[in-house]
Amino acid sequence: MISEHMTPQSVDMGKLILDGRTDQVRDLIEAAPQLATRCDEDERTPLHWACATGNVELVDFLLGQRVQADVADDAGWTPLLIAASSGHLEVVRRLLRRGADVTACTETGQTALHYAASRNHLAIAQILVQNGASVWALDKVKNSPLHRAVIKGHERLVRFLLEKGAQVSLSNAENDTPLHLACEEGYSDIATLLIENGASVEALNNRKLTPLDVATSALRHHLQGVLCG
Repeated sequence: MISEHMTPQSVDMGKLILDGRTDQVRDLIEAAPQLATRCDEDERTPLHWACATGNVELVDFLLGQRVQADVADDAGWTPLLIAASSGHLEVVRRLLRRGADVTACTETGQTALHYAASRNHLAIAQILVQNGASVWALDKVKNSPLHRAVIKGHERLVRFLLEKGAQVSLSNAENDTPLHLACEEGYSDIATLLIENGASVEALNNRKLTPLDVATSALRHHLQGVLCG
């Protein structure tokens, strides 16, 4: 309950949720239902914070209060984007059942699938794709989820995205393909996987360099062997 020294305007719901005080949050919302949808200074609602902490019990409670599942904060983060980025699979499941938008993106243009790919959350990437997330989505610098998985060295995500039809030689704003990025980072296994899936070794980026040009001599030698079969 709200004490005599506390008003709905004075309650810091985000802090209570981060502190794990779920029962108190429920009591406060039951006493003052407007708290369920009140935004803080970053335009985040209690649902944003519950998703950030992976608090399934509180997420269920808030969704039961008919709060909007797709409300975005001041940087474009929806509850689904937060849950996917944070690796909270069960929260993602609940939001998707509620109809959360898998195409929503942050101010950088990254979707939930971009974040799952970046953070190596394979199970979340799988359920997002099952629910309509596009493996071809591009952020504001034209990176696809495949670019993000390659940059971070997440081979399982790379393999999954390729299996789901990701364009293996798609260029970003710098005209870097995923293979350019794998070679620059020295990810031999990922570079091999990309070539085996048809990645071009002749694509030129904005610096007029091919993937083999940006590889170390050892990686270049290895990949030339892969190309020769």
